[in-house]
Amino acid sequence: MQYVKYIVAFIVVAGIIYAGLIALEAFTPEAFALLAAGVLALAFERMPWLKDEFDKLTSEQKQLIMFILLAVLVYGAFGLSCLAVIGAFPCTGAGAFDALVVLFLAIGVNQGIYKLVRKSGAAIEAPMGRG
Repeated sequence: MQYVKYIVAFIVVAGIIYAGLIALEAFTPEAFALLAAGVLALAFERMPWLKDEFDKLTSEQKQLIMFILLAVLVYGAFGLSCLAVIGAFPCTGAGAFDALVVLFLAIGVNQGIYKLVRKSGAAIEAPMGRG
């Protein structure tokens, strides 16, 4: 039941970013995936109703959840492209490979921002005067 929060957060983040990029007429699959990856990392680390549950998981479980969410995001866009709902990727083998590249970039952004936010949060909480 705890995963419902993750799914809701994912849908909200993806929807807001998609709507924003469409409104700006700046939609590209790369921009969408990278922004969503970054915002997901920030949301899962900084939003208390997500962070408290997410912190109970092991590092491997956290990475797996982010990988699944990002894979759904990128290959969902690929599938919607094949159904002609959006035009993110060509519905070819090359399009599937492009989606894989975008997925790897999104994972890198997600994990990098998560580690950066996590470390900076720990530095903020450290007592002053130590050194």
